[in-house]
Amino acid sequence: GLRFYCVRFYAIVAKFKLNQKTNTMSDKELEGKWDQTKGKAKEEFGKLTDNKSTEAEGKSDQLKGKIKEGLGEAKRKIKNTFDDK
Repeated sequence: GLRFYCVRFYAIVAKFKLNQKTNTMSDKELEGKWDQTKGKAKEEFGKLTDNKSTEAEGKSDQLKGKIKEGLGEAKRKIKNTFDDK
């Protein structure tokens, strides 16, 4: 349940801190992953409580997180391209 998503988030944060030196994950990517994790927890809570509104909000949060993560990844790749030159 929710404990799994909290553990997953802390693993993402730990990975971000380890990879920060090599610039492999931007802040936007981390925010996106957090939004996805939070959204999945909200979706599961909505399923458990039979609350379709909360379930839909969770799915929406996950989509926003994926978009944010994708934008962060694109930004990082562009930055790395120009930094390498």
